[in-house]
Amino acid sequence: MVTALDEEAAIGSVVRAISRELVHAVIVVDNGSRDGTAAGAQAAGATVIQEPQRGYGAACSPAAHGGARAGQAPLLAGEFIYFNHRGGPSMTKLGRSTTIRFLVFAMLVLAATSWAQTRPPIAEQIAKTYGLDSFGQIEAIRYTFNLDLGALKLSHAWVWEPKADRVSYEGKDKAGKPVQATYVRAQLSSQPAVVQDEVDPAFVNDQYWLIFPFHVVWDEGADVQDLGRHKLPLGKGSARRVVVKYGSEGGYAPGDTWELYVGADHRVEEFIYHGGGSGLQKRPSVLIATWAGYKKAGPLLISTDHRGTADGKPMRVFFSHVSVKLVGSDTWVNAQ
Repeated sequence: MVTALDEEAAIGSVVRAISRELVHAVIVVDNGSRDGTAAGAQAAGATVIQEPQRGYGAACSPAAHGGARAGQAPLLAGEFIYFNHRGGPSMTKLGRSTTIRFLVFAMLVLAATSWAQTRPPIAEQIAKTYGLDSFGQIEAIRYTFNLDLGALKLSHAWVWEPKADRVSYEGKDKAGKPVQATYVRAQLSSQPAVVQDEVDPAFVNDQYWLIFPFHVVWDEGADVQDLGRHKLPLGKGSARRVVVKYGSEGGYAPGDTWELYVGADHRVEEFIYHGGGSGLQKRPSVLIATWAGYKKAGPLLISTDHRGTADGKPMRVFFSHVSVKLVGSDTWVNAQ
């Protein structure tokens, strides 16, 4: 069973990639898509069930199973394969090993269907505050990531098309030479070394800074804990401390921990980042920064200004030229 939301660009290849030696049928639960996800799934040979109530738990609910039975899909009793995609880019990376790893029987199905309930409510509240429910309306996001770390100053200009997971980059490589690149992340292995080793890791870093509140619910490898109110690490007063910790897989890099200090409006006010094991890029052991300069880019809420310290050194990360393009429109909507 594949749960999908606004995955027109990827759903066909995902359905076709699932070996029929392992399953009798592929069921796609369309979780309220606004694009051609359902049609693409059917064209690839899947049975499509409509589940208008958003969320992984609803998509994998007994009601959805009942829809599968009503559709007369030849499933074995109690045997499902679950794949989840909640708006992030990972669906395009599905492989045979992933298919095998997610084969589960009835007892494990119960654990999978309760996935959404294992995270505290604050996780989804934060993500929705930043526009999670409207992310399917986004055709493209354009932004420039800027870093000021004393002598080190960086600027990366990006256009990201989430549905196709297509990235366009303009900036410099580590040697300071200008680089322009456009690539689909599912085909990264076919790209030049500078794209694989420098551009794409930079994209992951910059995108996590831009929309980390979505990753709190997108990243299945994250353990999210609501630890109640704590003193702010930089400013005065207190906020709700929500800790997002990654294990051996997932996130920007394995072992990372993000401590979010969340206000009553479910906006992040400050955060502490603890770098875990080896990752895509060299990163600080401890980074403490504000989340400020809030702007709306279409339906998305973006924090454009982060000031603090990285391993004790003054640091600022800020975003400029932020805009979004909505599905069906050729107009860029500037953040303001």
